[in-house]
Parts: sequence; C-alpha cells; structure tokens
Amino acid sequence: MAPITSVVISLLLLECTVIHSEVFRYSEINCPNQNFDLFHEITRARIFHEHNYLRTVLASGTQQNGRTSVRFPTATNMSLLKYDCGLEEIAKNISKLCRKDFNHNFNFVGSNNATLDLPGTFIDWDLSHYVSDIVHEFIREWWSASVSGAPLAADLTPTPADGDMIPFLQMANAATTRLGCGYTVCLSSNQRFLSFVCQYGEPHINVGVPIYKSGTPCSDCKKKCIFGLCENEAD
Repeated sequence: MAPITSVVISLLLLECTVIHSEVFRYSEINCPNQNFDLFHEITRARIFHEHNYLRTVLASGTQQNGRTSVRFPTATNMSLLKYDCGLEEIAKNISKLCRKDFNHNFNFVGSNNATLDLPGTFIDWDLSHYVSDIVHEFIREWWSASVSGAPLAADLTPTPADGDMIPFLQMANAATTRLGCGYTVCLSSNQRFLSFVCQYGEPHINVGVPIYKSGTPCSDCKKKCIFGLCENEAD
C-alpha cells in the first residue's frame, strides 16, 4: 500500500502546485518597499497564494465547519483575491500601533492581526529570511478559527455569537476582492515582537449577511472561473 499512498500524495502536491501557479498569473504585485522594510515580493506572493488557495478549498466544499464532521457548502461566487498596495499601506500603519490586545468584535472589522515575540538576540535583518514562513503560520492560524469552535449556521450568516470566527470569516468573505498586509517590529517593556496585519477591502463582513452564496461553484462569476474562484474585477 505504501507505493499507492506515495502516488496519491504526489498527485495532491502536484494539484496544489498547479492551482498556485494558475492563480498567481492573475495578480501582479509591484508595491514599493517603503523605508526598506524588507517586505519583499516573495512574502506578498505567499500571502496572495495562501489566501486564494484556502478560498479554493472553501469554495470546493471540502472545508470543515466547526468542531463537527459537517463541511461548508460549495460557493457560487467566491472571488479571487488580488493584492492591493493601498491596503498594504493601511495594514502597515495599523501594525505600527504595536497592539497585542485583539478583541474580536463585529463593530470593528476589516483587518486580521497577529503578533510574535522575538528573541533578544534577534536583529531586523533576520526577517528577510523568516518573515515569509512566519506569515504563513499567521494566515493558517486565522483560518483555523473555522474549525476551533461551534460551526457557522447553515445559511452562512454570522451572528454576534460568532465573534471568535471573525479571522476566518474575513478571509472567507466572497464579497471581498482585495487585500494587503504589512508588519512592524515593535518594542514594549523591553520585549521586541512582530506585529502583522492584513487589511481586507470592502465590503466587510457583517452580522446577518451571508459570507457567500452556496451552490454550484463559479455559477455566479461575472468573468472567468479560476479553480472555483471568480475573477470579477477588471484588470
């Protein structure tokens, strides 16, 4: 059975690679590196890939919903996210606030936030080697809110009780077509930490508004369908 398992794993990896390559063709990321902040194109590309790959999983009906065996339904209108340099600037400015106390609240939506304490021997230049992997972990942590608590209602409509799921809901919101992310190395009480923020374009999530429409994948796309995601924006 081992050889068969290896073949299956290889095919799955190949499929993921093809999806990433195909989706990447639909986004040109040419943001300036203001103040030489080491936020390189490879990190932006990874943010773009991770978000759209996870949205593809959701749109295909294979994403688990809460701590249950139930899965989210397929999506008719899940938009392909594109990277936005203006939203990156907003995210960067939010990260400069250097906050660690994040309370998930539907009255304050639009950005996902994460922090990571840095060792005392850490120097800023090290981020050029590690920030892409750190960002990957942050994004997966936000997405894991989809499986860590009670499931979202079958009609995909958030309620005030779904506050802990906000990081996932913002990533999964079909109406959002743009995102941008930024980070700051902060110092608080002699402790250095990384503050990372992703800002999502409007319209944002809202209580009582479904995060997407369930049904045949891509059936509500205005333009192209790219692995279950709708390219709805003009180039």
